[in-house]
Amino acid sequence: MNKIGLASNNFSQPQEALKYFNQALPIRREVGDRAREAATLRNIDEVNNRSQPPSRTNIPPIPQ
Repeated sequence: MNKIGLASNNFSQPQEALKYFNQALPIRREVGDRAREAATLRNIDEVNNRSQPPSRTNIPPIPQ
């Protein structure tokens, strides 16, 4: 499911990607695969950060 989420994200389908990442996450936790759980959480974070505009506090000032 994680790979399907990655493919969906690559094809600019963030909601579809999140659906698959959120299905993969409890499976990773259930089997105790901490490394892949962390990777799935990073993928979720990446999708969320891409789909939201940057906040004004995170934009560096324009040099003058």
